[in-house]
Amino acid sequence: MSRLFSKVNLVFAVLGAGLLLFMVFSISYGALTRSFNLPSPIWIVQVNEYSLVWVCFLATAWVLSENKHVRVDILFSRFGRKGQNILLILQNTVSALLCAVFCYLGTLSTWEHFRDKVVDVGSIDVPKSWIIVVIPLGFLLLTLQFVVRFFEDLQKFKSGGGPGGGSSSRRDEGTAPLKAGG
Repeated sequence: MSRLFSKVNLVFAVLGAGLLLFMVFSISYGALTRSFNLPSPIWIVQVNEYSLVWVCFLATAWVLSENKHVRVDILFSRFGRKGQNILLILQNTVSALLCAVFCYLGTLSTWEHFRDKVVDVGSIDVPKSWIIVVIPLGFLLLTLQFVVRFFEDLQKFKSGGGPGGGSSSRRDEGTAPLKAGG
């Protein structure tokens, strides 16, 4: 199950990366056409605004699973191994609950926009539900990722191992924690 979830996270991260590439090329194309006094496609700014939201919510759970997020550990580093494990379990619990609430609220909002046929009027008219459907999806993936991390950290706590943080041995690999005093 965890392997399937990791693959889902990776697929969404790759989709997010593809959208990011699309943004780079479409914005560059728009700038290039304007520099030659040619008309730039009117949809570029609007579509790239939507893409920013999609990139963020598609890739966030993968970033968390790979521990590539920014982590401030001023308080965390002051505790011993057992205290760090307890803090990680607490953090994963609170984070999973908050993401679940945001997923629920995002689902309600998306449904209301869909039901009421709300349209985002701009250079192109787009149903608002198409734009925001990624928000509850992203929070669902984040909720599940925090639950996975919770159980991994709980297992480490029970076995007396060092602080985990989810993806087993990848906890400290690649993270750049900010420490107090330099």
